[in-house]
Formats: sequence, C-alpha cells, structure tokens
Amino acid sequence: MQYIFIIKKYFPRQKKNNNSMENKRSKEYIKLLDEFFNSPSTENMMIEELRRKQRLISSEQMFRLVNWDRENANLIKRKRIHLANCISSRAALQVLDDSYLEKMNTRISQINRFYDECSEKINISKEEYDKSLAELKKKLSNIKDQNAILTNDIKKLEEQEERYYRIKTQYEASLKIDSLKKEESKLKAELAQKGRPSFLTLKK
Repeated sequence: MQYIFIIKKYFPRQKKNNNSMENKRSKEYIKLLDEFFNSPSTENMMIEELRRKQRLISSEQMFRLVNWDRENANLIKRKRIHLANCISSRAALQVLDDSYLEKMNTRISQINRFYDECSEKINISKEEYDKSLAELKKKLSNIKDQNAILTNDIKKLEEQEERYYRIKTQYEASLKIDSLKKEESKLKAELAQKGRPSFLTLKK
C-alpha cells in the first residue's frame, strides 16, 4: 500500500499532450522508480514491511491454531460426552437385555414344561382312547353275535308261530267240522223220528 501511495504522490497522472512529453515523462518515471527501489531506505522499508506481514501472518496462524485447538477441544469434549452417554446407554441396554433374556429363558422353560405335560396327557389320553376303542370293538362284536343269535331265534319263533297258526287253523276247522257233523246227526235223528227224509239224505 505504501508503494502505491508513493507512486501516486510523486507521479500523478497527467493528460497526454504529445508523444515527446510522454516519452520524457516515462523516462523520468523509470529513473525515479529505480532510485526509489535501489535506495537503502526503500530496502529497509521493504524489509520492515515483510517483517510486519510475517508477524501478521504468524499472529493470524496462531489465532487460527488457537481457534482450531479450541474447536478440537470442544469436539473432543462433545465426543467424550457422547461416548459416556453411549456407554451408559449400552450398560442400561445390557441390563435390559439380561433381564429380557432371563424372562425369555423362564418363559421358554414354562412353555417346555407345559408342552411336556400336554404331551404326557396326550399320550395318556391316546392310551385310554385305544383301550376304550378296543373295549367298544369287543362289545360291538358281542352285540353283533347276540344280534345274529337273536335274529336266528326270531326266525325260529316266526316259523313256530306260523306252524302254530297253521295247526290252530286246522284244529279250529276240525272242531267246526265235528260240530257240523254233530248237528247233522242230530237233524237226521229228529227227521227220522218225524218220518221225514233228511235233506242231506235226499241230496245224496
């Protein structure tokens, strides 16, 4: 910035009049620049300017490093807090997992015990069912045998009943015939006493 100030101060812009004046002005400008940059004071000023910029850069770098360290420290602090929270949460979850695992093991044991009891009851029921089924089959076989016997007995009774009714019918017919014969004999006797021929005799 100082160089620009010096140039503007000692070499202000001029309007172009002609080429000769411009060439002269340019030569003077170059000469003054050479004297300025080659003088000891200018070198000292440039060195001081460079040192000032170096100090400024160093201070800016230090400021950035401090800010960077502060940000890193805050980041590390946040990470540590997050890690501590994760560890505590993990511990709490581990406790919950252990409790849940214990409950699940208890539940599984209860289910297995219930399954064993049900299996035992099912086996007992199956044995009882098979036993009852065998008894029922035996009873059914006996009933079938008895039914066959009863059917045979009923058939015999029907035959006997039919024979009985046939004999009864024959016996009743025989009694009826005997009764008619007695009446016929009686009528013959009465007609004979009266001296009249019997109707049956005439019919013959």
